[in-house]
Amino acid sequence: MIYAAHHIPDNIDRLCIAREKTSADLARELEVSRVFVGKILNGDKTPSLARMLEIARFFGVTPNELLEACE
Repeated sequence: MIYAAHHIPDNIDRLCIAREKTSADLARELEVSRVFVGKILNGDKTPSLARMLEIARFFGVTPNELLEACE
């Protein structure tokens, strides 16, 4: 399995669709702006380890699942 930070945006998009969540839902949960989440989704910003743990918890996945290449 290939793990890399550049897979995070695609995995968040995939998880939002699968869980019927929006980037605004994620921003609310993380208590950050939608602009911040947008930067993560655009690949302009890589979340810190602490944020990755929060994102993983939000979607009910492991942090590794955020870093895995989509198949």
